Amino acid sequence: MKKILLTDHKKTHLDILIQNVNDELDGNDLELSIVMKPNLKVMMDICSLLEEYKKRIVFVVQINSSSTSILKVVDPYSPYFIDRHAALKYAFENGFRTAVEADPMYDNMFEKLINSVRDYVTDYIHIDILTLRYVNDFVFSPIKQLLLMACENHCNDNTLSLIKTLYAEDEKVVFGENLEKKFKKV
Repeated sequence: MKKILLTDHKKTHLDILIQNVNDELDGNDLELSIVMKPNLKVMMDICSLLEEYKKRIVFVVQINSSSTSILKVVDPYSPYFIDRHAALKYAFENGFRTAVEADPMYDNMFEKLINSVRDYVTDYIHIDILTLRYVNDFVFSPIKQLLLMACENHCNDNTLSLIKTLYAEDEKVVFGENLEKKFKKV
């Protein structure tokens, strides 16, 4: 399955996205995943423009936290949780395939996030933890401090054991590479 990353939701970028999808899917049986951080309006626009391909597209909504306060700090220019959740729900309710990527999670509220999106996901919920390498990419100290605390919370044995116990047998939940490595150490 080919992946398209939509990093900006301006009208010109949506036009380019639609053209790319048409180019990729016209005249063949390929499937496509579109990874994005949408709000409801963007998702409504995209769904209406891609209606004919709905069975061949997976909308992968990136949701790295269910906390608006955390997203405001770490990802201030993207839609917040409630907006991304509404977009996910809309796509699902309109017959599109859906998935969630929480890679990495910016906090340790895995259960809250998974439970809030599960009913609107057809394909998978991909979760992973923060790594120090990822955190070190942030230059601004308030953001770095917040992420370092989250990283510390992710890495404690109680959190890891809970995640593994709750979701190891869950067919929708997919663990990321960093989380799998941590499980081996617990």
